[in-house]
Amino acid sequence: MTAAASPAVAQQLKAIGTQMQQQIDKKALAAASQGPAGPQAPDTSAMEAPKEFLAGSWGDIGQFFVPGASGTLLRDLSYFPDAPMAMQWWVLIGWLALGIVLMLIGHLKAHSQKHTAVG
Repeated sequence: MTAAASPAVAQQLKAIGTQMQQQIDKKALAAASQGPAGPQAPDTSAMEAPKEFLAGSWGDIGQFFVPGASGTLLRDLSYFPDAPMAMQWWVLIGWLALGIVLMLIGHLKAHSQKHTAVG
């Protein structure tokens, strides 16, 4: 090996070491975010699997929340276009309406109080 090749080899080894350290850091961060016993809460949204694959009634409960309804709607629209989708649409419309009502209540509450100058 020549003296000119030695710095190039050292630079390549340093780059490989940096990449390996970054991968180890990513795996450690992923493990730490799950906690000691894995994920902290069950996935009730049915995004990863159909609601029928979830334990007990978690799949049915999760369909009344935005992630569950939107995941099922997306899956049905993509793979089963003739499947009934009214429930998922109504759940999403209901959450949208609730959000609008809560925003209006907050707006009215914030602007109903008389503003007085301080000092």
